[in-house]
Amino acid sequence: MSGKTTGPRDANLVFAGMMVFILSFCCLSAAAQASRNTRAQRGSTLEPPAERSNPGRRYVAVIGVNRYANWPILSTAVNDATGFATLLQKQYGYQSATPPLTEAQATRANIESLITRDLAGKLTGDDDLILFFAGHGTIRTDASGEQTSFIVPYDAQAPGRDERWNDYIDIKDFLREVSGLPAKHILVILDSCHSGFALGQMLRLPRSGGERLTEDLERKVSRKVIASAEGDETAADEGPVPNHSLFTGLMIQGLESGKADVYGDGAVTGSELGAFVQHAVRTTEGATQTPVFGAFYYDDAGELILSSGGVLPKLAPSKLAASVPQGALTTAPGPTSQLIPTASRMDASYNRATILFNQRRFSEALPFLSQVCSRGITDACNSIGFMYQYGFGVARDYVQAKSFYEQSCTSTASIGCSNLGTLYRDRLGVPQDYLRAVSLFSKGCDGGIVQGCDNLGRMYLDQPGFTHDYARALTFFTRSCDAGDGPGCANLGTIYVQGFGVARDPSAAAKYFSKGCNMGSKAGCFSMGTLYRVGEGVPRDLSKAIEYFNRNCRMGDNEGCESAQRVRQLGGGAMSPTTPTVPARPPLATPSSGRSETPGVFVDPQTGLMWTAKDSGVALGYSSAVAYCSNLHVNGKNDWRLPRVDELKTLYDASGRNLPECKDFSGKSLPYPIRVRSEISLGCYWMWSSEQGHQVKMTGGPVTTIRIFNFYYGAPGESYENDKQNRALCVHEGSAASR
Repeated sequence: MSGKTTGPRDANLVFAGMMVFILSFCCLSAAAQASRNTRAQRGSTLEPPAERSNPGRRYVAVIGVNRYANWPILSTAVNDATGFATLLQKQYGYQSATPPLTEAQATRANIESLITRDLAGKLTGDDDLILFFAGHGTIRTDASGEQTSFIVPYDAQAPGRDERWNDYIDIKDFLREVSGLPAKHILVILDSCHSGFALGQMLRLPRSGGERLTEDLERKVSRKVIASAEGDETAADEGPVPNHSLFTGLMIQGLESGKADVYGDGAVTGSELGAFVQHAVRTTEGATQTPVFGAFYYDDAGELILSSGGVLPKLAPSKLAASVPQGALTTAPGPTSQLIPTASRMDASYNRATILFNQRRFSEALPFLSQVCSRGITDACNSIGFMYQYGFGVARDYVQAKSFYEQSCTSTASIGCSNLGTLYRDRLGVPQDYLRAVSLFSKGCDGGIVQGCDNLGRMYLDQPGFTHDYARALTFFTRSCDAGDGPGCANLGTIYVQGFGVARDPSAAAKYFSKGCNMGSKAGCFSMGTLYRVGEGVPRDLSKAIEYFNRNCRMGDNEGCESAQRVRQLGGGAMSPTTPTVPARPPLATPSSGRSETPGVFVDPQTGLMWTAKDSGVALGYSSAVAYCSNLHVNGKNDWRLPRVDELKTLYDASGRNLPECKDFSGKSLPYPIRVRSEISLGCYWMWSSEQGHQVKMTGGPVTTIRIFNFYYGAPGESYENDKQNRALCVHEGSAASR
């Protein structure tokens, strides 16, 4: 059903000054849709003054839609947006970040552009932001029971049979993007049916605020959100304040009258405003909704403070303790938490470093992180190590990465322990040592670091050369997933879809893939797209397959983009769950398969490349692999070569089920399928490419890696030249015809 609500792995939103982004979503009940005379529901059932301690600007940006292109008409959304902005400008000295996005201007493209371009290019690290949206929202429950809530932009298709979920904006994704803006304080307000649903999945009880000075509250980063209704409630489009919804009307009234300033000290914190409006709505006669409020990603217990003319009073100790009131919520670690310094001991340098790091402005963040790391704040040391490991803002240097991870991995468990373990696992600047890696992963996992648990699970699941133990893998992935780690949930899905140590259960796999996707896992989103494409564990539905592939694509995975396009070419945009299955690839013997008439080769009709039909049969070092192809004489041709990674990728087929011939270092057969086109026979997963990787600093001097391709994961990797766990598959620039 249709309505005004909100919903849930990568873009940045920025507002200069103090910006309040209020999302006010409308939900309409069936009766409201039947008659405009029926009151609409926003949602769907489906001491002396001191100068401001920061010099930043205060901004407000608003979005509001009454008259949708395809959705039912609302009555107060636009007035809620513009009225709230006017109040902030007149009473609190805010300025508009951009002109309001109202009615037909509030398309999905314009809303995304507002965040990723307009605001991102305008805000600075000292600014405050308030963001407001008023309009429809909706909620979806998929076949695995997972629920997702969405913002509905002006141009979305009508709800019902023609509904396209790709038209909507996932609320959790939206909040994640907003959280990455450089503004110091951000307040997001959601006035919508079911808007508390998305919040409930990402927020938890905060630590106590204590008796802190106003300057302390304002110095620390804040990311606060107020939602107008619990997850299972609708939000009224009208209320006792004329021309406003119940929620927004009472909030405006409280600020205008001063009632929202419960302690009478001349200022209102974001959390105080949430507590006020929660009480005001709940005590209104006939109200059927309960507002909720709390913090989201990157919050460090700071507060956005509303005060007339930007002058901040000294807040009463009782109010300071109440600035994060009982029942408020704060963020659990997000899916990119290993990239983000936690805000446990924030100061000015740490504050700046956090903002720059989260915006991926690594080279700018480095001097601030170095200052903080030198003072013993281990999270900053970990972040520097991460930059050196992956070459973010600095030259890749595993020796430096190891040094900073060791500073981070103290007796108090840190994510640095888990990251240090990856160096020993993958032989990056140190000798490969699986026992050391497991010890470091365990230290992180036992200390509550979800990545440590996930890495342990992966070791026991499929690490080559390490004893596999599916029961342990299941245990550690479950701990990781239960703690809110998206990749851990996606890995649980893999266990159930493949039947590793458990009865194969695609339905359970779908549950975990969906949960992982909603927590920001690329693999979770891609796997859900695949399940919907083939109809395994969920009803076959190409439209939903496209939706999940697009989510994967928006996370930066090009494979999701390509998969969505391929499904569209099959007519997925208009297909129902009962659409017949996609025809299988033609048999090898048919001309359309592209198979050469000459045995031992395969010609891809799409690329024109000729491939050997089998790999080298044994693992080779890189030099031997080059020699193998160059000395090959097949089909009358002797100028064969190793392929590039992008060429190998054209042979990847996610539906492949062939089991490998290769074994791990203990001699145990590997159980994971080789996902390659049926015209090609591979004996193992890893194939050499002709491309160089990165230069790695080693004790004996720099070493250049070689890129490889993995036909289980469908992704590239890197290997040292003397590694003898990769095979050679050769390619030729020519047709299959021969004389």
